[in-house]
Amino acid sequence: DYIVHQEKPSGYISQENADWLVRTISRDGMVDSRTELELLVHVLEEAKSSPSRLCVYALEQVAHAVVDGKGPLMIGGVLVPGLIA
Repeated sequence: DYIVHQEKPSGYISQENADWLVRTISRDGMVDSRTELELLVHVLEEAKSSPSRLCVYALEQVAHAVVDGKGPLMIGGVLVPGLIA
């Protein structure tokens, strides 16, 4: 909420805040947990505008799960590369 609504102008994510968010929720270029991925998606949903790099980063997280079958989208099971269920 802070980087979307508390910073001025409200609803706009600066590149600096986007970079901070990515650094905070990722290691080795990947988010570590489902909660962190949900946070990233929620921030993008709430924002009126965000840097394109942040949007690309979020899409890369989903693509990594679908293409490679890895990442925080697993729920106690196994992701099958290339399969969306």
